[in-house]
Amino acid sequence: MFQFHKFFKMLGRLAAYRPGSGIRVLAATSRRQLARLSCSASSNKCNGNHVASANHASTRVLPGVTWGLAYHEPSAEANGLDDSSDLERYKSLDAIVVLAGGQTGPDSIPVWVERRLDTALSLQRLQRQPCPILSLGGGTPHKGPYLDTAGFVVHESTACARYLLQRGAAADHLLKEVSSYDTVGNAYFSLTIHAVPAGWRRLAVVTSDFHMPRTAALFASMYGLAGRELYGDPRRFELMFVAATDEGIFEHEVLNIRKSKEDASRAAWLHTAEGLTSLRDLHTWLHGTHLCYSVSRQHEFGVQQITDSKLLASY
Repeated sequence: MFQFHKFFKMLGRLAAYRPGSGIRVLAATSRRQLARLSCSASSNKCNGNHVASANHASTRVLPGVTWGLAYHEPSAEANGLDDSSDLERYKSLDAIVVLAGGQTGPDSIPVWVERRLDTALSLQRLQRQPCPILSLGGGTPHKGPYLDTAGFVVHESTACARYLLQRGAAADHLLKEVSSYDTVGNAYFSLTIHAVPAGWRRLAVVTSDFHMPRTAALFASMYGLAGRELYGDPRRFELMFVAATDEGIFEHEVLNIRKSKEDASRAAWLHTAEGLTSLRDLHTWLHGTHLCYSVSRQHEFGVQQITDSKLLASY
């Protein structure tokens, strides 16, 4: 018999706010329980879009990697190059690169960033040899920085490193980058400050699933450009993209708004990348035109351009 008291209890939990997040967050466990309860109340099987999407996501699950989903660029699938479900590929990495994604206080980060870091830490523990986790991010132009008790900026990557340390990561196997203030900078500065001088070749790039298509496009373009120009091989860098699941993170509306923005930004980058044929071109474009890095646009930094409060809450 369908247990209505459990059903309505689940509805109440779904409406709850996660403390300190500033946005509504759905509990993943509650959603799964709600789906089971809803299905048991009907004699029909659950064949809706949500279940279909979940089944699709299940084919990407990386066993043994917390929250981890495999992701590959569409071109890899089209060319039959996708073997991302083979977990062995992820066990001999030179580095794990994880993108920050906002802060909720000087000592706290949002749940979607926690998931990215949990995924990165899980990957690190799979490695056959010691492998560093590189946390990326200085901050964001969309929100002001948090300060510590001494008045110094707490960079996003510093907050990420603290989280990893609290969960048992060794400090000598953690790195950070504080020059980037957006995803474009994440890709560029991870390449120029760390990957090239460190001699890394096999990297796992970790971010949220909603953020991964644009992230993968940026990293693939920039690392491919560097491989071709510096080493004569556009495949010098082997990038493996690992997405932390979005399940239960945002309200459906918020997630859709953010995905739409990500899609538009990805399309804009792919158009820009067509005109960048050298590292000099990339450097000139980034430091000459980008809001976060160009002196000619520094007066725009911090001017709020996101008017949708729900979208802003996802940063």
